Amino acid sequence: MTEEKETPIESVESIETPVSYLPEAGGVAFMELWGTVTDSATERREAFKINVTARAETVQGAIDQIIAGMRYANEVYHLKPYNPMSPQTPNRPAPVTNQPNPNVKTNSAAAPAPAPAPSQPVQENAADNGVIQVAKVVVTPRTDGKTKVEFFGAGRKYADLSSVMTPDSLANLFGAIGGWTPEHFVVATEYQVSFSAYWRNSEKMNSAGKPYRNVVRLEA
Repeated sequence: MTEEKETPIESVESIETPVSYLPEAGGVAFMELWGTVTDSATERREAFKINVTARAETVQGAIDQIIAGMRYANEVYHLKPYNPMSPQTPNRPAPVTNQPNPNVKTNSAAAPAPAPAPSQPVQENAADNGVIQVAKVVVTPRTDGKTKVEFFGAGRKYADLSSVMTPDSLANLFGAIGGWTPEHFVVATEYQVSFSAYWRNSEKMNSAGKPYRNVVRLEA
């Protein structure tokens, strides 16, 4: 009779998975981020898109990563999870953004009578960086209660200057050149005008690395 021998059981060391390795299964989050860039020659703004993917061992981890990445992209690079230059989808509430409401129709209207010229010429401020002769003003109310006003020189296709203020603040700015009131800045309107707009460089830079221009005063 053959004696059965017991086979010894050998211990097997566990194999650690490298930290850098994440299997395809688990949590994967994907999103699109949008930004804008301004052509330095034409000053025309264009939108661009980048895709961002986050992977983690769990769905919750991937979502946490993608949200943290979105917050960082917004704070550092001013990127948004939507195209800021696309028209709003019909029948969908418009988000509160820094962009004018593109669904508002622009009307044409006569501008208020210009203010009489001062008896003494206004002394130029050495801090001003420049001045343009404005021939047209385009008013576009926004969804956050403020209004964007664009200033066009004669024959200009794109605005030379722009300001975003409340209707009351715009009425104060325009008060120096005539009988403008807050009501002039609550409806999308285009005005044919003739006055001078003085501007200074802002400390803020656009995506092309150039300073924004702040309108500081208007003169008839």
